[in-house]
Amino acid sequence: EERYLSIAMGGLHKGVSPLQMAASYVPFVHKGMYFEPTTYSKVIDSNGKTVIEKKPQYEAVYDERTAFLMTSMLRDVTSAPGGTAYGGGIIKNGEGKVIPTAGKTGTTSDNKDKWFVGFSPYYVAATWYGYDHPRQLIGNERSQALIIWHDVMEKIHEDKESINFEQPSGIV
Repeated sequence: EERYLSIAMGGLHKGVSPLQMAASYVPFVHKGMYFEPTTYSKVIDSNGKTVIEKKPQYEAVYDERTAFLMTSMLRDVTSAPGGTAYGGGIIKNGEGKVIPTAGKTGTTSDNKDKWFVGFSPYYVAATWYGYDHPRQLIGNERSQALIIWHDVMEKIHEDKESINFEQPSGIV
C-alpha cells in the first residue's frame, strides 16, 4: 500500500507492475468501469471438464463522461503535434488506417525508468523499460518503452477496424 503524497505524480515507494498500470487505464476505455486484470479465463482438463474458471470482477470507478474527458486529454499525447508520444503513439491497421489512441509517457527524474501506457478503443497496454539494477538510460534507450508499445499495438491491431472512442451523451 502506497502512503506518500507523491503517488499522485507517480512517485511510488513499492511500485506497480505493468499489468497493474494497464488495468488502471482500462476505465478510460470502458465508460468508467474498472476490470480486475486476469491472466486466464478457464482451465479445462483432457476430458473437457472445467477445472478452474475465472469470472471477471468489475466496478464503476468514474462517471463515463469523466472517463471520456480523460481519454480526450490523453489523445493529445499520441495524436497532437508536440505531444510527448506524437508519432510513436500513432498506430495503423493492416490497411494503413490510423487507429485512434491515447496514452501517457512516464520517467523517473534521473532517467532510470521509462514507461508508456496507452490504449485504443480495443486494447490497453503498458510497457516499462529499465534495468533490475537501476542505471541511467542513454540515447535510444529513452524511447524504448514507447517503441515496444507501438510495435506490439500495431501488430495486434492489424485486422481491427479504425473506430473512434465512443463519446457519451452530456459532453459539452
